[in-house]
Amino acid sequence: MSLFQITKSVITQVPETRNELWNKWKAAFKWIYQNELDNFDYFLRADDDSYFAMENLRNFLLTFNKSEDLYFGARFKFKNVSKGYMSGGAGVILTKNAIKKLVENFDNFNICPQKSDENDDLSLGICAQNLNFTFVDTRDNLGRHRMLPWSPSTHFIKGLDKEQFQYLYYPYNQNLENRYECCAKDMISFHYVFGKMLYMMEFLIYHSNTSNEFDGNNR
Repeated sequence: MSLFQITKSVITQVPETRNELWNKWKAAFKWIYQNELDNFDYFLRADDDSYFAMENLRNFLLTFNKSEDLYFGARFKFKNVSKGYMSGGAGVILTKNAIKKLVENFDNFNICPQKSDENDDLSLGICAQNLNFTFVDTRDNLGRHRMLPWSPSTHFIKGLDKEQFQYLYYPYNQNLENRYECCAKDMISFHYVFGKMLYMMEFLIYHSNTSNEFDGNNR
C-alpha cells in the first residue's frame, strides 16, 4: 500500500448543492481515474464530518486482496436493491480495480443511475451491485461494527432509534447494560463528528494515555 500523500485539493466544476452530490462523486472518481489511479491500492471517500482511525483502516485492508473489485463501508438496506449500499457518512472504500470499472461504466444507464439528483451513496451501491463488486462485511469476528454511520454519542449514549435500526443491513447489538458491545475495538470510522468534536476525538485516541500502574498507598 502506498504511503504517498496527496497535499493538494481538487475543485470540481459541480454546483455546491445536495442535488448534485452524485455528480460530485462521479467527478471525483473520474479525476482519480485520470490522475492517481496507479498510485494507490485503495481510495476512500468521506464526508467533512466523518472521523477515521486511519491505522485501523490500513490494518483492516491488509487482510484483503487489493486486486479484486472490493466495496467497503457501513452497509444499509434498501427495498429495491438486493445487496443494499454503503452509507456515505461512515465512508466508502474502493479498490483501484473497482474505481476503474465504475468510471468506465458511469455513462451506462444499465449499470449506473444517470439523474443528477439521485441519492449519491445509494447510486454507488446500485453501480456496485450491477458490476458484481464484493460488498465487504466490515464487522469484526464478534459481529461488532467497525464503520459506524452515526455519531459516537448516538452509538454509546442515546442509542439507535427504530428508524435507524431499519437502515442497518447487519444485526446490531444495542446492549443497554454494556453499550460498548455495539462497536469493534478496532473502530474505523464514525459519522456526524462536527467541528470541535473532531479535535476531541483526536485527543482522546492519540494524545491521552491511561496509567498501567496504581499505587494503593497514594490517595
